[in-house]
Amino acid sequence: MAEEENFADRLVGGAIRLYARNADRATMPTNRRVFLDSVVDKRKDPITESSFTPAELTELSNVVAAKYAPLREPVNQYAAYLQKRLASHEAAVKAKNPDKMMYPEAVAQFQNDLTAIQAFNAGKLTQDFLGLASGKQTYFRDQAMREASRDNKDLRDIFKVKPSVQYSDYIPDSIFEPRTIFSKSPSSMLQTTLGRFNYAVDPKTGGLVITDSYDFNPRRNLLSNTTIPSQPLNELDLTEAPISGGAYGLIRQWAGRAMPPGTGRPVRVQTNALAPPMQNGLAK
Repeated sequence: MAEEENFADRLVGGAIRLYARNADRATMPTNRRVFLDSVVDKRKDPITESSFTPAELTELSNVVAAKYAPLREPVNQYAAYLQKRLASHEAAVKAKNPDKMMYPEAVAQFQNDLTAIQAFNAGKLTQDFLGLASGKQTYFRDQAMREASRDNKDLRDIFKVKPSVQYSDYIPDSIFEPRTIFSKSPSSMLQTTLGRFNYAVDPKTGGLVITDSYDFNPRRNLLSNTTIPSQPLNELDLTEAPISGGAYGLIRQWAGRAMPPGTGRPVRVQTNALAPPMQNGLAK
């Protein structure tokens, strides 16, 4: 990259490297410390939960859990249907009435979904629930959701919560001030460190696992919805910094060339599947 750097690149990069040499990283906010460790020092060891404060890990669980809060009522509607069908099946088995019995595959599917919902209502996300909530369909689940729907609201259209966090999922500090690397709240630390990511539930620990790559995606053209590759900085970028995003915009543009997608540092963060405040909210 060095041969491609022009004056503006060298100025911004030089300022960042000077800051990295002199700043006390032990007391530095998470987003800045991870940025310097990854982009300037070129560390390749995984970013883990140890990189974040307890408050940030709690907020991480809350950000994920909040995505599922709107499903509380639809989930219980679907669970009531499953319980009714399973009870009817059990009665048919006792009465030895094969005409009222369900297929074994349907029984297994209904029991699996009901167990996942019961865990969710108790404040615990499972991988089975993530699949259910995301709209992953099987023949018997699709049929059950269609029959459980009411009031012209198809449950299959409601269960569409994908296991990923987008920028819009973070709780803003203020509607008037955009977030930057200088924001200090736990939510802003996560947004400016992890950004968008996918997640899953570890089958061994039951914890929430974020597996991603710490890099800098190309900026997006909001008009055409296409990506804009990171370009070399120029003097105009420097003079218009207050208009185009200030120091954060310049730093991010430089970092996008220093660490483009596919060259980043691995991320593997594990935390509770649901934080206590959200557990209480979901269990109501």
